[in-house]
Parts: sequence; structure tokens; C-alpha cells
Amino acid sequence: MFMVAGLAGIAVFFALPSGVENLWYDLIGLGCLVAMIIGIWRYRPTYRLPWVLLVTAISLQVAGDLTWDYYALVLDEDPPLPSLADAFYLPGLALAPVAFLLMNRRRTGGRDRGSGVDAAIIATGVAVLAWVFLIAPSVAASNEVFAESVMALAYPTVDVFFVAILASLLFQPGARPVALKLFAAGFALAIVSDVVYSWMTLNSADYVPGGILDAGWLLWYVVWGVAALHPSMRVIGEPLLPLPSAEAALSRKRLALLSAATLLAPVTLAVQAVRGTDLHLPVVVAGSMVLFLLVIWRLRLLVRSLEGALAERDALQAELVYSAFHDTVTGLPNRALFYRHLEGALMRQASGNADVAVLFVDLDDFKHVNDAQGHHAGDRLLAEIGRRISSCVRSTDVTARIGGDEFTVMLAGAVDRGTATLIAERIIARVQAPISIGDEMAIVGASVGIALVADAPVEPQQLLRDADRAMYAAKRAGKGRWVIAGERDDADGSLRAMLPVAT
Repeated sequence: MFMVAGLAGIAVFFALPSGVENLWYDLIGLGCLVAMIIGIWRYRPTYRLPWVLLVTAISLQVAGDLTWDYYALVLDEDPPLPSLADAFYLPGLALAPVAFLLMNRRRTGGRDRGSGVDAAIIATGVAVLAWVFLIAPSVAASNEVFAESVMALAYPTVDVFFVAILASLLFQPGARPVALKLFAAGFALAIVSDVVYSWMTLNSADYVPGGILDAGWLLWYVVWGVAALHPSMRVIGEPLLPLPSAEAALSRKRLALLSAATLLAPVTLAVQAVRGTDLHLPVVVAGSMVLFLLVIWRLRLLVRSLEGALAERDALQAELVYSAFHDTVTGLPNRALFYRHLEGALMRQASGNADVAVLFVDLDDFKHVNDAQGHHAGDRLLAEIGRRISSCVRSTDVTARIGGDEFTVMLAGAVDRGTATLIAERIIARVQAPISIGDEMAIVGASVGIALVADAPVEPQQLLRDADRAMYAAKRAGKGRWVIAGERDDADGSLRAMLPVAT
């Protein structure tokens, strides 16, 4: 409704007689101010400071319009340069960019420095262009009157800041709400209108109120009023979730725009040289140096971003590798990693550099604890059992969980029958000790099968299978025992089960 009313109001503006059109212009500006206040009241954005600044900026603009009309309608004279209207216009124009800087910083969490540098590159290129073709000629036309020179410098400078804010709005990461696009369109309208006004002034084409140029400024009012009334206004100052990466990526369009901006200074110098006019070397050289430093800064940010991405990729890859070879409950090596360690140890054993033994540990009565107290308690129990088994072996040995309530231990180095049985007895004793799980105590046992490597070569699967068979023999013998694979009783040929270990 406001958009339709605003566009209709602009159409009516051009049909009104001189004098009345000035007041109608002020009415459209007041409509923008009222729309912004209603939008803030209706949608209640959580970050109020930028909106307060925007309301203040529009209020100052409207005050400047009313002051201008006071000169034109009451005093019947053209406003001087500078005038009281400029005292309202300039602060109002300066507050608007500040408001959007605050919104942008909160939206990105201050992490999107790349977009800020990109906006500075574009603004610097435009500043060189504006100095050569607008600011310097305007200052020269002021006949060295200080106040007029200041005004000739002030408004184009504000427009350069408008360009920077417009670029930052367009470069923002994430989705761009409708309200944000409308505010960007308003900045673009203001920039174009101001540039045309400056060009008309330089070419002795006096500005006449009620002309087509006023359409740009009036559309600025209408577009910003629509933006303030759009529901998406409440989110343009809210943090992006998740926050963007530290540096924005360079798309092809952005890279082309930045390339054009960096070429503005040398191209301007070439055009001036061809035209045979003042080259403005100090300003062009200074602008080129600033552009060079900004481009270096941007490259540095890109390199840091690339380094961060590579570090993140390496960390993720390391995490994936770790997850692929480790048990998620106990943190111990899983079956795949245990086989790798065992294969390496057997290769060293075949060359006579080490002895190898495998202990297959299976928990006794673990199912009762798991069923009675739940899987979460069972996982805590398994994690504690894994720590206890690991504490029973040497630093050169490998403890793994290969599934369910089954653990394996590879003993490598100086290993004989006595060493293997001693570690098995130690494991059985440690596992049998009560374990506190929350408010309850759990007691489980362990049966251990031992497989020693003989002189003949043996495959890892066969060694683990022998230890597994020995573990089942220990269970059949009464649990809480250890059995060595291959040791047979003379009477019945069965695997010999040792007596339980005292707790």
C-alpha cells in the first residue's frame, strides 16, 4: 500500500504547480519517516541502534527539505552555499552509512572482512573517478571560496561512502532479504541522483525544483519506506546462522567488478592524458597506491582462508581416518587396525626381531548388566573395561575392541608363555573388580584365550582364531580363566583350563 501510494504521489508531484510541489516533496519525505517508525514499532527488530540512526537520518533529510523550502517559498531566494539546509542534509547523509555498517557487522559477526575490503576497493576506484571528474572541477568552480569548496568536497565524499555501503550490501554472504535489497536500491537511486545533480551544476545546467531529477530522490524515500514496512526488515541486522567463514569467496562477477575498480585509476589517468587536461597526478597516484595495498590485503585474506580450509580438510580427514580405525565407545583400535598391527608384528617375528602373542578377552555376564541397566550403562562399562585392559599391558602392546564385549591384546617384543599368562591373570583380576556406574555397582568377569606364535609362519586370521577357540575353552571350563591354544591334556586331548585367578 505504501509503495502504491508513494508511486502515485510521485506522479502527482510532477503535475503540481510551482510552490505546491515543494510541499508535496516534503510530504513524501515525511511519509518515509512515518513508514520507518511504523515498521520499527510493528516488527520490533532486536538490534535497535541502526534503526534509530536511520530514523534520525531521514528526519534530518526532511528537515533539510523544509529548510530549503523556507528559503524558496518564504524568503523567495535560492539557498546560499552553504545554507542551513546543508547543516541538516550532510549529517543525515553521513548517519545512513553508519547504520548499515553496524547492521552488517552484527549480521556477519565481524568475520566477513573480505567483503569489507572488496567494498573499499570499489569505493577507492570510484573516489579517484569522482575526484577527477566531479570534485576537483567543483572545487575549482567555487572560486577558492572556502565554504563553497568545503561543500563541493563534502557531498561527493558522502556519495563515495554510499558506494562503499552499496557494495557491502551486495557482497554480503547468505540470503539477502527483500528489505536489504530495497535499501540497496535506495542507495543506488541517491548516488545516481547526486551524480546527475553535480554534473548539471558543473555544466551550468541549473537545478530546477520539480524536474525529472527529483524523481530519483523521491524514489529513494519511497523505496526506503517500503523496505522499513517489509517483514524482512527485522532480520537484516540479525546474525547469520551459521556465521559465514572468515573470508568471502570471490565469484566471477565479483572478481570482474573488483578488476574494473582497480583499473579506474590508470584508465582515468589515460583519459585525462588523451584529453590534454590536468592529470591530477597526486590524487591518481595516491589512489593507485591505496588500491594496490587493498588488493594485497585481499590476497592475504584469501591465502589465510585457503590455509584455513586446508587445515580444516586435514583435520576432517584425520578425524575420518581415526573413526575408521578406532572404536567409538572405548577409543581403542578396532578390528581393522588391530589386524594391521598384528600383520606388522608377524612380519617382524618372521625375521627374528620379535615374539608375538594374542590374547582374546571376552567378558563374562556382560549381557546381564546391559539388559538390566541399559545400553548407555553398558557403553560406560565397556569404556572402563577398555581402560583397565590397557593398563595391564606394556606400551609396546596393542589393545583393541573388535566387537560387542570382545577385546584383543597383541603382545610383541620379548614374549614367552610366562609373560602372556602373567598379563592374562592381571587382566582377569582387573576386570573382576567392581565398577561404579551411576548409583549402581557392576561386576563382570573375563575369560582369556592365549595364542602363542610357534616357529612356523602363521597368518593373522589363524592366530586370532586360535585365541578365540582358547577363550571359548576357558568359558566352558568355568569362566574367569585363561587357556593357551595348543596345550592338550594327555587324558582326553582337550585344551587345558587353568584354575580361576583369586580376586
